[in-house]
Amino acid sequence: MKLSFKTAAATLFFFSIQCFSQSDYSLGITAGTGMNFYRNNLSVDKNHFRSNKPISFYFGAKLVKNLDEENKLFADLIIARKKIQYQYNLNEPEIPFTNEEIFGQKYDCISVFVGYRRLFPLRERYIYIEGSVGADYNNNVMIYNEGNGQSNENLTETVYYESFYNTHIGEKSYTISSNIGFGLDFGYRNQYDLGLSVNIPIQKIQTKESEYQSSWNYKNKTYVHQLKYIGNIYYPALRFTYYLF
Repeated sequence: MKLSFKTAAATLFFFSIQCFSQSDYSLGITAGTGMNFYRNNLSVDKNHFRSNKPISFYFGAKLVKNLDEENKLFADLIIARKKIQYQYNLNEPEIPFTNEEIFGQKYDCISVFVGYRRLFPLRERYIYIEGSVGADYNNNVMIYNEGNGQSNENLTETVYYESFYNTHIGEKSYTISSNIGFGLDFGYRNQYDLGLSVNIPIQKIQTKESEYQSSWNYKNKTYVHQLKYIGNIYYPALRFTYYLF
């Protein structure tokens, strides 16, 4: 898998050099924010677990080859922080205790894309649609867990609690993904670019199942809640690009 990723990245880089080595090109700096929509390929106990949609940020560079005023080829280098996040709720009527937790894992993602943009004149500006495909390197760099609990007046015995969480910290994956988007070029030389895009994964960001388990014991009765998950992160994003030239 590592070899295939390196081969794909080298091919994309070579293609970019060939396309953008001529004089008619533009270089831009990009910053944006996106929402992480996680799709678990395994079944979920929805009574206790719910997938959240956390916000994260990214930045990068865009190199554009201007074929003519309305047709462009481009290459993107994107560095993003992507997140998987779940909310856990105890939700057991027989236990006079409320408990909510948020847990998840974070990935540092480096992506290279090549694509095509079609522009349409709108007064003195341009609107555009675009699509691209590329390769991603994903590194599971952080796990996190936070929450709070509170008893009520019906609590008469001790509540025992244990939890287990395995996210394979340090796990690395190499994936293929695509982007579709639209936006607006504006400014006296169209040096500003404001757009919306969606990153659509073709492969899972995880190579192994992650697991969360919570165990409660009250009045000699045990309650076990378990979540296993492996899947994809869909990433709709708002971005702004400033072209240096």
